[in-house]
Amino acid sequence: AAAIGLAAGLGSCVTIGGFRGRGGAGGGGGAAGGGEDLERVKARFAASLAELLPIAEQHDVMLCIEPQNRFQSAFYRTVAEIQPLLEQFPSRALALSLDSFHMNIEESDFLTPLQAAAPRLGYVQVADNHRGPPGTGLLDFARFRDALAAVGYRGWICLEVNQPADAPAQARAALAGLRRTLLEGAEA
Repeated sequence: AAAIGLAAGLGSCVTIGGFRGRGGAGGGGGAAGGGEDLERVKARFAASLAELLPIAEQHDVMLCIEPQNRFQSAFYRTVAEIQPLLEQFPSRALALSLDSFHMNIEESDFLTPLQAAAPRLGYVQVADNHRGPPGTGLLDFARFRDALAAVGYRGWICLEVNQPADAPAQARAALAGLRRTLLEGAEA
């Protein structure tokens, strides 16, 4: 609840990624180590959302769930996996945050999950396949950009890249990569 108050003061959303927990008996890394255990984890997460969503609505703050890859989470790794949860909570305060890095690992393409997420897409995070600046790795940002355009996404695009010792240089490289891969030729 404190994060919601902070986000309200900043005019921001609250992203629920890694701090939702890894899930299952052993976290990420593939199988959850028992379906029943994972179902309990999901039930606790849903119960937490049930408590937090009225507070988020009251403060006009979006809670954005970020699907994360199998190496970081045993649950809610794809848009399809998260859809039942979104249907359970039709709140205007619950949205998705999609990250090109995680999508590249877990989704089979960019367009299908973006189409499914579009009505509740809070914002998009970008990084290349190795968490480097866009355009420095293997990720096909032309396909990603085209998929965003196809669903009519006009919201925030944020960078989430590795922070090496020279963070200012990495920030400049990330911004240049973002401009080159996603914004060049796009309508401003």
